[in-house]
Amino acid sequence: FSRAGVAKSLIARSVFGIFDNANTFAIQLTKGTPEEALTGPLNFRLLKEGQFVHLTDGYLPEADFAFLDELFDGNDVALRSLLGMLHERRFEKGRQALNVPLLSSIATTNYLRESEVTEAVLDRFPFRSTILPSDNPYDQLRIDLLYEQQGGKPILIPKTMKVDIEEMRFLCDVVEGLDPKHRIKAPPAVLFFKNALIDLYLKIRAEEAKNVGAQEPYLSPRTLAKLRDVLNASALRDGRDTVSAADLKALYYAAPTIGQSNEENAFRSAYREIAKSLTQSSFQEVQRLYTIHRALEGLLADPSKRPELPLTWIETIKNLLHISSISEITCDRLIAAAKPIGNKTDKSEYVARFREGLVRRIAMSKKAIERHAQS
Repeated sequence: FSRAGVAKSLIARSVFGIFDNANTFAIQLTKGTPEEALTGPLNFRLLKEGQFVHLTDGYLPEADFAFLDELFDGNDVALRSLLGMLHERRFEKGRQALNVPLLSSIATTNYLRESEVTEAVLDRFPFRSTILPSDNPYDQLRIDLLYEQQGGKPILIPKTMKVDIEEMRFLCDVVEGLDPKHRIKAPPAVLFFKNALIDLYLKIRAEEAKNVGAQEPYLSPRTLAKLRDVLNASALRDGRDTVSAADLKALYYAAPTIGQSNEENAFRSAYREIAKSLTQSSFQEVQRLYTIHRALEGLLADPSKRPELPLTWIETIKNLLHISSISEITCDRLIAAAKPIGNKTDKSEYVARFREGLVRRIAMSKKAIERHAQS
């Protein structure tokens, strides 16, 4: 997002120019842009037979990348057609259903338009940025020099330096957990602190919004779940197959809107606060509570469908509950084990809330088990 003339389109085309053998779909939307300009025209031969089939070759359903210029100039009908393709990577119209090879899309706009549809479309973009024109003399000189060299066009990258689209697709599959041979693992404690970080970030922003009478910020469950991909990408970029607490910093690029100083500052404040809780003892306690959660899942599972736990997990659970066999697991034992070690007060509010939620679920499960036994 930015005012007109700040090179948003140039940035988008430069990014997509890095890749070789890629099919890029680009369009500038207007209020009159029909849905078919995105999905492809109807096949009139099949239409005469009563079938609604779009000719998608050369359009968004067949693209590796998409550049959607002036996104919010588009009408709601056209924008609504984007939803499934941007998130589920599926194009479905009646009997026509296609898997969309889309790896990424960049949208630009000079203004924000609020409606149910635009909110849903914007939620499909996990990375958002506001580009502000610079009045710094040094930056302005650099712009002049670049314009002199490139004439306002993207820098042409030699073919030998480009990234093949299939290599990029492989990396995306690894990041999104779609490649069974290359899995990136995340310790439950890291995911716990990821959620705590975002929770605190939203609270800080909500307080700021309340003070100025603005709308309370919102991150959808879809966006929160996709933040795991950001952690995976950070680990992969660092050559690791396991996410660590260090990767939480990468959420800076997805939670706030880059270029909005109030959002960036809120994230930095939240990260500094959460970083104080990233102690070895906190990680161990969250991991201990997660072990209790796994034991509860095993207790509730149908014995015939009960997942086989690794021997290390079985031994951990047995030692934690002071039992000799997994068959001795009970809700009462789990509730007792979930108490803080030495009945100490939790130093972290988020660990305390996690513990409360776990104990509440164990108690509810106990009642359900008792009702089932009575019946």
